[in-house]
Amino acid sequence: MSLCIVIPMKDPSQSKSRLSSVLDNNERQSLALNLFQQTLAFLCEHYPQHNTLVVTPAQSIAAIARNYDCQVLLEPSARGLNKALTSAAAHCTAQGYSSQLVLPADIVALDVSE
Repeated sequence: MSLCIVIPMKDPSQSKSRLSSVLDNNERQSLALNLFQQTLAFLCEHYPQHNTLVVTPAQSIAAIARNYDCQVLLEPSARGLNKALTSAAAHCTAQGYSSQLVLPADIVALDVSE
């Protein structure tokens, strides 16, 4: 059984909009990027045996993902989570993965025991 970990990630300029009343745009972008990089670093450290696919419309996110040796599925535009995951599922099936794990990019406290 081969597993692909799928991480959908918005353009950072679109991320964390619900925090707009307490964080300005730059702070929200920084938070989103930090959490994303934390997630990728966690996966590299604890689950290097699994491939990771990042689905994003943002070139900047694609570049970061590639720095962590992730596969990238670059969307032509932001189409929403459901369409991003549908594209990821089709990609994973075409690549021969037997299962997928969708992991949000912004989990604050990742724990290997969970």
